[in-house]
Amino acid sequence: MRLIIIISILFLVQSQSLAQNGTVKSFYKISQTQGNIPITLSHAFGASSTCIGDINNDGVKDFAIGEIDGVNDGKLHIIFMNVNGSVKSVTTIKSGQSGLPSSFTLPNLDLNNFGMSVDTIGDIDGDGVVDLVTGIEDYHNGTYKGYVFILFMNTDGTIKSYTPIGENISGFVGSLSQTSFGFSVAGIGDLNNDGINDLAVGGYKKDNNKGAVWILFLNSDGTVKSQNLIDKNNIAISNYFSQSLFPNPKFGYSISKLGDLNKDGNVDILVSSIQYKFISGLGSTAILFLNSDGSIQSIKPIDIGTPNFTDTLLCYQDSLNPYNVPIYGSSVMSMGDLNGDFNTDIAISAPRFSDSLCTKCGAVGIFFLDSLGNILSYQRISKGNGNFNANLNQNDDFGGSLSGIGDFNGDQINDILVSSPGNDDGGLNRGAIYILNLNGVPDTSPIKNVNQLSGIKLFPNPTTESIKIEFKTIQNQETQWKIQDLKGVMLKGGKIPINSLSENINIQDLSSGIYIITFQNKNNVFTKKIVIAK
Repeated sequence: MRLIIIISILFLVQSQSLAQNGTVKSFYKISQTQGNIPITLSHAFGASSTCIGDINNDGVKDFAIGEIDGVNDGKLHIIFMNVNGSVKSVTTIKSGQSGLPSSFTLPNLDLNNFGMSVDTIGDIDGDGVVDLVTGIEDYHNGTYKGYVFILFMNTDGTIKSYTPIGENISGFVGSLSQTSFGFSVAGIGDLNNDGINDLAVGGYKKDNNKGAVWILFLNSDGTVKSQNLIDKNNIAISNYFSQSLFPNPKFGYSISKLGDLNKDGNVDILVSSIQYKFISGLGSTAILFLNSDGSIQSIKPIDIGTPNFTDTLLCYQDSLNPYNVPIYGSSVMSMGDLNGDFNTDIAISAPRFSDSLCTKCGAVGIFFLDSLGNILSYQRISKGNGNFNANLNQNDDFGGSLSGIGDFNGDQINDILVSSPGNDDGGLNRGAIYILNLNGVPDTSPIKNVNQLSGIKLFPNPTTESIKIEFKTIQNQETQWKIQDLKGVMLKGGKIPINSLSENINIQDLSSGIYIITFQNKNNVFTKKIVIAK
């Protein structure tokens, strides 16, 4: 019997290894002609995208997808999904619809670009529904100031309320002229450990296209409590810029939360610069290892000079048009642990990538990292590569936006959403999105792929004997907790009853060290490192 079991396990491992991690197992496409979408698309569906979890509580993950045509008001489509990858229903948010007013008194607000960027920010108002952040790049009025809107959501995809953040508005302090503030946004979790999730905002035009990122520490109403600017005046960024072959790298073009890659207890982020090495047709993506105040510990670039990455995603140039660059870094994202090494992996897109199979069709690179941000291995997904057999065409812009969506198809492997805003299904440039079910190492942990809980305080940390948990609002559903070591081994666990506001957890039986404590209810999760010092 034992021999049979061992052989079975070896066969299972061998079968799984036949499929390269990061290749495509299967995919769903949603466009004007596929996926049963019940609305008429106009232009660039997929300009932005994010997974919003199961917002309507039907057991299937849902998405927020931006659609921008540059002439009419921009839109955010809340896409409610079926388990088979087709669309169940859509709620469209735009001017005068689904809770967004038709007019504002805000200066230089251009709703043509509403939805240009989007991400989830967790449930910051504590009502049990995940909230969104969307950026509005304002270029039609010539100021390029931009706005960010915090959208407090209802379960039907409409807006309950909103908070605009802009130049000297809602607690934000400082000039935003000629910055493109809001071109990229990322919910980054609770960086300063005050119980409220925080936000990163990119403005690639700041300082004559050098670019910048603002770390915004938020209040529960979406206003800004404090802020930290990361730009050319930061020593680490200045050194990073000094390695660029082009003086205007457009830092902040895309941003993504990375999680705590180096396991120091602080959230890290990904930031792209699409003109970092423009002379060679290249961009760069940087891992910013952060402190809890939003300052930078260190920077790890991922570009043409990075070891273990020699793929043409970075260096291809069209021989007929040497200025046709792939726009490496157009979108970046964290995708969780795909290869089972307990480190977060990332994806970076190049929507104008070309090769012998397709000219300017686009590509996505999957990068498997260690905890220091070094590349361990790499997989490209493009037409005919990475087991991806979709019919991509020239100027489809595959990789226009990216979103990590967790396990969509139930195989315990993280999947991704890749947009193709130049897709011509149903009409010129109407756009499309692809849900890519990937090959990888299954994650059997029951706590994964859910939204970030907010409004939690954990103290003292470091601690010796106990940890106290305080919730900002009464928990209307049972919350489970567990403590793991850094290898993922569960050491303790329990339940916090419904209607609780606080809980004490005894840790006297644990030795000194660093641990991970996780709280989860049906749709949300909160994870934090704790230090036990005895």
